[in-house]
Amino acid sequence: MIDFTIFYKSRHSLDSQLWQESGWDIFLSSYDKSTRVVDLFGRIRATKKIWLINPLYQLKSEDLPTEEYFSKEGAEESEFIISLFSTIDLDLANSRICIDITGFLKPELLYLFFFLSQKGVKKVDVLYSEPKRYPDDQDTSFTDKTPLKDRAVHGYDEAYNQSTDADALIIGVGYDDDLIARIAKYKSSARKISIIGLPSLQPDMYQQSLIRASSAKDDVENYDNLYFAPANDPFVTASVIQQIVNKLKNGSPTLTNLYLSPLGTKPQALGFALYHLYEGKQLSSSILYPFTKETLPGKSVGISSVWKYSVELP
Repeated sequence: MIDFTIFYKSRHSLDSQLWQESGWDIFLSSYDKSTRVVDLFGRIRATKKIWLINPLYQLKSEDLPTEEYFSKEGAEESEFIISLFSTIDLDLANSRICIDITGFLKPELLYLFFFLSQKGVKKVDVLYSEPKRYPDDQDTSFTDKTPLKDRAVHGYDEAYNQSTDADALIIGVGYDDDLIARIAKYKSSARKISIIGLPSLQPDMYQQSLIRASSAKDDVENYDNLYFAPANDPFVTASVIQQIVNKLKNGSPTLTNLYLSPLGTKPQALGFALYHLYEGKQLSSSILYPFTKETLPGKSVGISSVWKYSVELP
């Protein structure tokens, strides 16, 4: 059993010299027009820097960046990432890779790390820019709420246990109460366990997320099974999931199928991915996501700090 908390992380300002001194071979960032994504991209020093343009953001041509970018209309997460790397002539396993996950859509973020692990990449530097606030506080929405499909994220759909007597669904709770309700209804018979981001990215965001998530409380069993993990820490998040699962495995009846659904922050989503890549594959487990028609770009104001995570992959 791996100790996720030994992985290294550090906090920096936007003006840190680290961005100029690191010299990565490739830097990837998903463009969402927000200041915290655009400003960091301009400061990074890397041999090759590429913007990812997700069609779900529905950006207009005049909003597109002037730097090199990749996009693929109508592609699901696996096709998008595989197509991206088919255009890049790089020995991934022996390259210095940096990824800013701030603007990524979660399914692409999840599949990206599955893909890199499959390609033999052992270490990736990951960045995340914390916002100062969200523009509409607790009323902030990140999707257009038009449902498409609830399914497993590609790369994280494992073998299914025919017995469902002790299924469990672990939800990373965020602002999108409609997504929380959807995924809870999708696995209505599973025991619901929620992970709340605490400490939150900013002091008021904890209460804001609870206000939004309370709208889905009937679907997640009134949040009786609550756990907490820092909103900016993928490694503690993975460790908390590990603790929950170990308790479920030792319970009676023992865990049958495990479902994970990261609907909180991007660092927490990375933590869900890391847990599954290291330990979830040994269980009847999958990562589920409630897909929507459109994602709303740039839903943040300012930048308070930048986290750098040294992610090691199995």
